[in-house]
Amino acid sequence: GLVTLNFMQEKKEADFRYGLVRVRENAESIAFYGGEENEMQLLLYRFRRAFENLT
Repeated sequence: GLVTLNFMQEKKEADFRYGLVRVRENAESIAFYGGEENEMQLLLYRFRRAFENLT
């Protein structure tokens, strides 16, 4: 039902926000090891999951 759909949307949005915080907290290490592209792809994936769930 609607409660389940809302819960799943909140979960996907929280996952995206978690990814943003993780990148912010680990930005120096990510840059040092050249992981920018990998992190960007992961964030885009999480964003798409949250956005596509709305449509």
